[in-house]
Amino acid sequence: MLTYLFVSSFDPEAAEHAVSMTPASPDLCVISPSTAARETALFAMSGRWIFKVEEPLLAARVPCESGADVIARWAQALRDLRAYDTRSALVVCDELGTLGRRPLGMDGDALVRAADALESALAGP
Repeated sequence: MLTYLFVSSFDPEAAEHAVSMTPASPDLCVISPSTAARETALFAMSGRWIFKVEEPLLAARVPCESGADVIARWAQALRDLRAYDTRSALVVCDELGTLGRRPLGMDGDALVRAADALESALAGP
């Protein structure tokens, strides 16, 4: 079963705990382009090597960026995750707030539904 585990780069202990609770150890790590994300990924994997990919779409919000811009970027990032050849991916984000504040696991279908929900929120009522 394909799974994605989203964790915050600002809570390494929660990330490590979430990884320890997953049924299959992640074989891919997708990270925000930040030092905090790289360090959290290393800590969460207890120092074990894992292939890492930096995803610019998961970057923290910049001052000139609107909330709608962030939501659109996240929706695209979620869709892009499906392109990776993985069975279990750890996704370390600087701003997990778009999906909630705590570690969150989902399968491939839930990933697509989350992207659809984000895009629907952009479309408005």
